[in-house]
Amino acid sequence: MAASVKPWSTARLANAINLDSGDALYILCGPGVQDRFVCADYRERSLETALWEHLRDSGFERVAFSRHGDPLYFMDEASAESAVPGGTASRAGRAAAGQSGPLGGGLPGGTASRAGRDAVGQSGPLGGGLSGSAASRAGVGQSGPLGGGLPARSAPPRRPPRMLDLSLVQTLNAFMRDTSVRSAVVILWTEDYLRHLQPAAHRELADYLGEWARSAASQRNVCVLVFAAPNLTDAIRKVVDVRDTDVLVSFLERQRVRRGRRSVGTVGLAERSEMARLVQVARLRHGLAVDWPNLDRLIAAMAARPGETVRNWHAALTRIASRGDALTGEILKAEQLIDGLPSGLSPWQELDKLVGMEPLRERLELFRAVAREPDGDSAGQAETLHLAFVGNPGTGKTTAARLVGEIYRDFGLLERGHLHAVRGSEIVAPYLGNTVAMTDAAVDNALDGVLFIDEAYAIANTREYGPEAINELVLRMEDERHRLAVIVAGYTEDMNMFLASNAGLISRFSRQNIIEFPDYTPEQLVEIAHGMLAERNLTISPELEPLLAEHIRRMYDRRNPKTWGNAREMRELASHLAARWALRTKRNRAEPLRPGDLPEEAA
Repeated sequence: MAASVKPWSTARLANAINLDSGDALYILCGPGVQDRFVCADYRERSLETALWEHLRDSGFERVAFSRHGDPLYFMDEASAESAVPGGTASRAGRAAAGQSGPLGGGLPGGTASRAGRDAVGQSGPLGGGLSGSAASRAGVGQSGPLGGGLPARSAPPRRPPRMLDLSLVQTLNAFMRDTSVRSAVVILWTEDYLRHLQPAAHRELADYLGEWARSAASQRNVCVLVFAAPNLTDAIRKVVDVRDTDVLVSFLERQRVRRGRRSVGTVGLAERSEMARLVQVARLRHGLAVDWPNLDRLIAAMAARPGETVRNWHAALTRIASRGDALTGEILKAEQLIDGLPSGLSPWQELDKLVGMEPLRERLELFRAVAREPDGDSAGQAETLHLAFVGNPGTGKTTAARLVGEIYRDFGLLERGHLHAVRGSEIVAPYLGNTVAMTDAAVDNALDGVLFIDEAYAIANTREYGPEAINELVLRMEDERHRLAVIVAGYTEDMNMFLASNAGLISRFSRQNIIEFPDYTPEQLVEIAHGMLAERNLTISPELEPLLAEHIRRMYDRRNPKTWGNAREMRELASHLAARWALRTKRNRAEPLRPGDLPEEAA
């Protein structure tokens, strides 16, 4: 279920930032951490700025940022002043000028206060920072709602990268230990940060991280470690390569296998509402023309595009506007940004058009009834989102999985509702150490949508590393239960053995959520064949209709149950008929399909 979204946030940030885990260390990672965010107030923010707003709104009086190349800075004057005894702006300025030492002597030597620089008109980190009054949180480095949109930012002053020193690390620890001011320390791009620490500072920070990892958040202060890694497993692999990080690695490993509230947030990619705001900002700021009748379909296609960030979409929309083109499906397809537009039908209407989906439709009707209950148990409901589709190939399982994601989104159970499809063999590595990373990558790409694992039984068939993939999948299904639906699919017998291979796995797929996709009947296959021919704008002559039905029945009677492709067989038949028709008629649309267009064995 979606978290409450504040004006300065987005759904993907609200879902990721949750400091109620009980730990004083909190980890942020994910495919969206380095993205920009078009927030609910139509202002664009970096993760840094949005995180600062979240921490201030959560009651942290002092928020300190640190990263390699920018050792210590603040996004507001109150935080900068609280770093110095007496708390005056002049003392913050003196600290920026070079006074050193943790707390008692101001800010570390040679480290500039970001608030001090910004107060005189310079810009902040990542191109943002304070403009004008540093006390105005809503206006920090942002343009106005709608009319401003994605602002053009001036480049911040940069200093040559240098090693961070011991006094900086001691200052961060002093902030964490100071109980008189509720403090948050944010270390950005932690992998890079740790690699560039001087040896003495590195050892000191390792000790402090150990203390913070053992501390409870009830001691008021928190340290947020932001990793550029797309998932926690990748972050662990990068930290392992850095000296003196055993304590941090141990903490991260515990979080990876921890059940329930983890001190880890995964920032995903933009969902529909944020994408819609981006389009409006591009329209008002850059004059982007919009195909209004198809706007909802365009936004749905944009949000479903795998791996595309708001940064990339902003660049693409700006490029389209600069050429004077409108935002249309044809333009986005020409730019290779989408494969095509959705049909325009609701997912329920699309499901109604599919043959043989009655069992799935009945199950989803129960979901709809629960979703409409104002006092429904959302935690229990999330447990039921996972489905198993069992049956032979060609019975519509992949199409059904896509529609399930869109229906869940319409229910408010998932933010994006997109489909990320993989085969079971694609999340099991052929050698030691990569299986967890591959499984995590699949889950991260599916967050806020559906992970569809076709031929899922292949995971269990890989005896050496298959159990590792299943264990990681079960862990992520638990940790991301409000942001992820997993649909596993495959042959009935093989899937029954797969689900029974792990107690945690079978417990997440209730019997009611195992949906049988039986082979299509001959009558259903005839209906599917007619539909495929209609999609090609081909008509069937009256004399062909009974012969086509008889040919399909003979195909069905002669089928090998282990290799029969159901709708795939009809697709091949439709392609054959279309090719014979084209050769005979020179593509004369006025000429219908005739008995001579059937395969020769049907004669």
